Amino acid sequence: MDNTPVTPLKHEDYLPCKFYEGTSASEDGIYKFTEEGKYFFSFMDNGVVILRSEGYGSEAGRENGIASVLKNKETEAQYKVIQSEDGNWVVALFALNHQEIARSCSFATESEVLELLPEARAKAKAALLLKANEQLAKSSENLEDDYLVCGEYEERISEHAADHKNFITFLHPATNKYYFAWVTDDDKIILRSEGYPTIAARDNGMASVIKNSALEDRFKIEEKSGLYYLILRAGNHQEIGRSCPKKSEAELWALIKPEPVEPIVEAKPIIVESAAPIVVAAAAPVVAEVIKKAINTDREDDYLLCEAYQGHHVTDFKNNIAFFTHTNAQYYFVVYNTDGSVKLRSEGFRTLAERDSELAGVIEFVNSNSNYTRIERAGYEIKILKDNTGREIGRSCPKKIVLAAPPPVAKAAPVVEAAIPAAVGGFNWKWLLPLLLIPLFFMWRSCNRTPAEPVAVVETVTPVVADTQKAVEPVAPVVASADCNLHWILFDFDKYDITAEANTELQNLVMVLKNNATYTADLKAFTDAKGSDAYNENLSKNRANAAKGVLVAAGIDASRIKTGAFSETGPIATNTDDDSGRKYNRRVELFVKDASGKEVCKSIPPAVPVELKN
Repeated sequence: MDNTPVTPLKHEDYLPCKFYEGTSASEDGIYKFTEEGKYFFSFMDNGVVILRSEGYGSEAGRENGIASVLKNKETEAQYKVIQSEDGNWVVALFALNHQEIARSCSFATESEVLELLPEARAKAKAALLLKANEQLAKSSENLEDDYLVCGEYEERISEHAADHKNFITFLHPATNKYYFAWVTDDDKIILRSEGYPTIAARDNGMASVIKNSALEDRFKIEEKSGLYYLILRAGNHQEIGRSCPKKSEAELWALIKPEPVEPIVEAKPIIVESAAPIVVAAAAPVVAEVIKKAINTDREDDYLLCEAYQGHHVTDFKNNIAFFTHTNAQYYFVVYNTDGSVKLRSEGFRTLAERDSELAGVIEFVNSNSNYTRIERAGYEIKILKDNTGREIGRSCPKKIVLAAPPPVAKAAPVVEAAIPAAVGGFNWKWLLPLLLIPLFFMWRSCNRTPAEPVAVVETVTPVVADTQKAVEPVAPVVASADCNLHWILFDFDKYDITAEANTELQNLVMVLKNNATYTADLKAFTDAKGSDAYNENLSKNRANAAKGVLVAAGIDASRIKTGAFSETGPIATNTDDDSGRKYNRRVELFVKDASGKEVCKSIPPAVPVELKN
């Protein structure tokens, strides 16, 4: 927790805790309600109110507050434990500007509020999950009771997970637990999950299915009452998913592989270069998503695919390091090269403390060549960084091994004997060979004599002219033209993180600037209409600076980059209630200008549907 002085809200800005308890919380734990003309919300975790909000005068203000809570709620350092005047204790969450944005209910002891902090909640969930797993392991007879009937999953077959098209996810209202199912491309259930108490636990279960489903020996078929079930187990033999019942084993195997004699993927995944597209054989469309996640994982799920580490906002400029949280609820860091490419990636960490502890070692050894080792596999190499105890603390992305070209092989002198027939008409030509070599001997002696004076050789060069007899003009250097085709980059709601797609455009801009030393970049940043003017102005500044940071990290001088923050002004699409129109307004426009200030590249806006254009 942070001990920096903060600005707490007054106690009367909050309603009593009973108002914040609700059963209709969203999947991210937010419960909304109105009271006496004001708008309130709470952040709930597993049915418990963790944080409650003040009252807002408008829905937009409340949405701004929700976004701020979701952004900061897992950062331990943003919390502060406060003792009220009545002697009770609360824990409050603060924004980066030290303004209080939410607080917990009050408790009689400090130890009770400490249990509400992110790390304490994570430990409690892990203990709960471990206990549940132990109970499951003790009695396999009751495993079926932890699954919903297949009809419950089939009713939600269209609720695909955002990052995994071959999975559906949902919260069941009756059990108040989180579930997922692995489905085929044509939406047939392969495996269904048990119920999980939290989203993080469910996502960990889903990640375990993705990892283990790539290994055929983790599957097993069980028969019960004349029906067959496909069971998937983790490396510790714990069941992590099971199919709906089928009448035959063949029906089950057909779900995960079209030809039973072939495994889904090799036990040791092949590493491919991160920049290359991932190609999945057309013969196995069912497992395309699983294979995509399995490829490029050299140490199973400890590391993400290299593409996940690209384009994040650098916050440690001294060491060129960015931090991010993945959808698996784990914390990561990445060290970039000066050109913005990934130098070193971290594994995932359950807590910020674990991540920062590992980061300290990486910073210490990242530039020590003696601490690196390398592995080779399938024509690619990966560099492994280890600390002084020999423990791995980071690794590079796979890089294709380029073999040096072999030295040119001198042509062998032609063998005269092979060109002459051994005998023609009874005469043996081999006896003629020494006679033929005598003149060659004297020619060699003549060539090796030192001449009395060097002989000057004059070469006559005919000038090349055009058909009109005019001299050829020098070829002008190739520079960027108006067809640079730089697309504007877009941002997620209330975010200024650079996406992979945005990073691609910015790297194109880097190349234009590097190839044309007199050109400058103009970055104009905007937001949608959600949130206050002051908040959006700061958000647009952050977006402009994030884009600028990518250019600077790639070696472009900051003096060649102009930024502008325009908040919610100048929308190019209607600020709709949903995200269909608003998403186009969250942008940074990319412009390139020459020394005179003239635009020299195309600056291409996103393709806004006609009905949504502003």
